[in-house]
Amino acid sequence: MAARRRQGITLIEIMIVLVIVALGASAASMGLGSVTRTNLKSSCVRLMSLTRYAYHRALTHGSTVRVSLNLDKGTFAVSEAFGRITLVRSDAPLRTEAARDDDDHRDPGAGIDAWELARQRLEKPEELSLPPSPFSLLTTPDGKVMERFKTQPIGDKVRIVKVIVAHEALPKTEGTTDLFFFPSGLTQHAVIQLSDPSGTVFSVEVHPLTGKGSIHDAPYEPEVLMDSQDARGDEASQLKDR
Repeated sequence: MAARRRQGITLIEIMIVLVIVALGASAASMGLGSVTRTNLKSSCVRLMSLTRYAYHRALTHGSTVRVSLNLDKGTFAVSEAFGRITLVRSDAPLRTEAARDDDDHRDPGAGIDAWELARQRLEKPEELSLPPSPFSLLTTPDGKVMERFKTQPIGDKVRIVKVIVAHEALPKTEGTTDLFFFPSGLTQHAVIQLSDPSGTVFSVEVHPLTGKGSIHDAPYEPEVLMDSQDARGDEASQLKDR
C-alpha cells in the first residue's frame, strides 16, 4: 500500500509543476518581447543612418535623393535624380489622374522632372499626365549599382505602420511613399512609425535642416510639419494643381 502511494502524484506536486510551466512560458514570452523590441530599435537606427546618408549623398553629389518606402511589404529603396525636381502632392489632379490611367492604379510618386513636365505641357496642353520618373538607382563612381540601396527589408519582422510627410495630403498607412533629400542641404520633415510583432510602435522623426533622425518610443505624430515651401525654393516646389 505504501509503495503505491509513493508512485502517485499529489495535488501539491501538480500545482508546483503547473507553476514551473507558467513561469517558463512567461520567461520565454518576456525574452521574445525583448528580442522583437531589439529588432525594432535596430530598424529605427538603420532608418536614421539611411536618411543621414541620403542627406549627405544629395549634398555632395548635387542630386535629389529619394528614399522609397513600401508600407505593404516593409521595404525601402534609394534612388537619385539630377536637375530640378518638383514635388506633386498626392491630392493634385495631375497625380491622381496619372494613377487612374495606370492599369494597376499605382501611385506614380511625388518627384518629377520640372523641365520635362513643362515641355510636356507645351507639346500636349490638353493632356493631364506625368512625365516618366527621373530617378535611377544609386551607383558607384565607376557606374556599378550599389546593391545595398536596392529594395531591402526595413528590419526583421518589422513593418512600416505610418508615414507622415508634407507631399502626402493624409498620413500614409498603405502602398508606397517617398522621402526627398535636396542638393541645397534641406530635406523633408517626416515621421516614420515602425512596429514589431508585439504591437510596440517606435517613431523615427527626420529633421528638415540636418537630415538627422531621432527616435520616439511611441507612435509620435507632430502637430505641424516643419516643411516650408518658401524655404525649399524651386528645388522642392510642391505642385498642387494644374
